[in-house]
Amino acid sequence: MSTVQEAGTIFHGVQWVKVPDPLATTESVRAQDYAKPITGGYKLEGCWWGTRDRCVYFVSSFARTELGPKIDHDGQVWRYDPRKHTLRLEVIFKHDPASDNPEYDAPDNITMSPYGGLMMCEDGIGDQHILGTTEDGKVFKFAKNTVNIGTPEEPEYGELAGAGFSADGRTMFFNVYNPGITYAITGPWRRRR
Repeated sequence: MSTVQEAGTIFHGVQWVKVPDPLATTESVRAQDYAKPITGGYKLEGCWWGTRDRCVYFVSSFARTELGPKIDHDGQVWRYDPRKHTLRLEVIFKHDPASDNPEYDAPDNITMSPYGGLMMCEDGIGDQHILGTTEDGKVFKFAKNTVNIGTPEEPEYGELAGAGFSADGRTMFFNVYNPGITYAITGPWRRRR
């Protein structure tokens, strides 16, 4: 999937196949024999079931050619629609090898805002953010992680994780994995029109 570099790319006729040994007791999942050819993704992490649109959103945090994928990227967000059997690339962070601190990289945990758009926890190099998308797929920085678990001279930031919303949609929660802090952010959130 790393070869797909344009948001909006859609694959039709996508089918799930049964994993012969899902616990990988004797062979890694990717190396098992499947009844049909499969397409793999690299560094697949966050996943969210969108109750509003009844689609699955999942994240490929990054891909690097030296680790096996054919093309580098700094993150992809995919949407699988089980009713239409389609897979669509919603968001891509293209890799810039010249940047030590890309604007966006390594999305990980993902959730959907109750008012549309996705929210992602960045888990990459340099600055760490909660990222959001507008309903038309534009990415924005929502919050910056400033919890320094390193030193002032060599800062290191704890991993952002677990973004989600309360049932009433008024509060967004997320964590800084180390040292173990949970934040609650209340709106007002922009409502859908």
